[in-house]
Amino acid sequence: MAKKVLIVGGGPAGTIAALALHEKGVEVEIVEIEDSFKAVGIGVNLQNSPLRALNKLGLVEEINELGHPIHVVNMLNSDGEPLGPPITPPSLVPGMPAAIAIGRGELAKLFGDKVLERGIRARFGQSITNLNQLDDQVEVTFTDQSKETFDLVIGADGINSKVRRLVFGDEQYNTKYSGQVIWRAAAPLGNVSEYQMFNGRGTKIGLVPISKEKMYVFVVQASEEEPHKQESKNQMEAMREAMQSFGGIIPDLIATLEEPADIRALKSLIVTEDWYRGRVLLIGDAAHACTPHISYGLGMAVEDGLVLAELFESSGEDFDIALPKFMERRYERCFKVVAASDQLSAWELSPPADRSDYQKLMSQALVELSQPI
Repeated sequence: MAKKVLIVGGGPAGTIAALALHEKGVEVEIVEIEDSFKAVGIGVNLQNSPLRALNKLGLVEEINELGHPIHVVNMLNSDGEPLGPPITPPSLVPGMPAAIAIGRGELAKLFGDKVLERGIRARFGQSITNLNQLDDQVEVTFTDQSKETFDLVIGADGINSKVRRLVFGDEQYNTKYSGQVIWRAAAPLGNVSEYQMFNGRGTKIGLVPISKEKMYVFVVQASEEEPHKQESKNQMEAMREAMQSFGGIIPDLIATLEEPADIRALKSLIVTEDWYRGRVLLIGDAAHACTPHISYGLGMAVEDGLVLAELFESSGEDFDIALPKFMERRYERCFKVVAASDQLSAWELSPPADRSDYQKLMSQALVELSQPI
């Protein structure tokens, strides 16, 4: 009899885990509180390692068609002058670029469509209210008061995970605010062909092509207060104001930014013990959320699902064997991503004595992450 797995959360972590486990013969179900597979944010840069993982599911060609190839990351000063040679990570998928940037909406639709095409059940507009651990199963109570038993429950419900609170406790793991906020908006692509990062004092601007017509624009800035205390502000006006001191192409870009702009706090979290209790497992941001300084949060979530499916198969479909091995494969790698991202964030607030340390750490992290998972 096929194992039954419930995945809480229909974002990238949940949908990729569902697709990967389904390929291994698992009966998978997703419960998603929204009424469809929706995206949060504007764009994302998929680095070489997550592309390698997604290639195992046959998704990279479609991602490449929908998105924009990224071959280098250009680190610039506030006037658009190079700070050093471009960062050039290697491609890990033959015939494909080192990275592909894509709109989050397009990516969510692609993953969601694949889930539904494969007949994976999705409960939309629902969540869970209770998890009752049995000997080798979990009895789940849903928000409609129905109950069902599963062999494994996967919490893929993000940094504010309800599954984590139910299993690990409300105060066990709290997010850490970095002291930075990020504004996000879209703009016409113009002449931008590669990822560009403009670095100013306390503020940086990223330009990321995500299609043949659009780019994702983000502004990261130091802020003592978290965004929920700034909600009364017009965020597009605030985003444009934060860009005023920059030169190069930025002054012309400001007027082309497209509504809406949003703002959020940059936070991180790492669960420092096993990410599973009994037959409940945390993956993605629910277990290891990072700031976007090396663009690897979604990448780590994607890898989680692929590795879990591989270990389920290699363990003879025994979760008691697969879950400890999952921790062995994933913890150190994900910890490094969170730690490196936190360090880069801290250096943006208080620069190191040797300013080149920033780019060295970023390059080192990208090289390490390109190693086999």
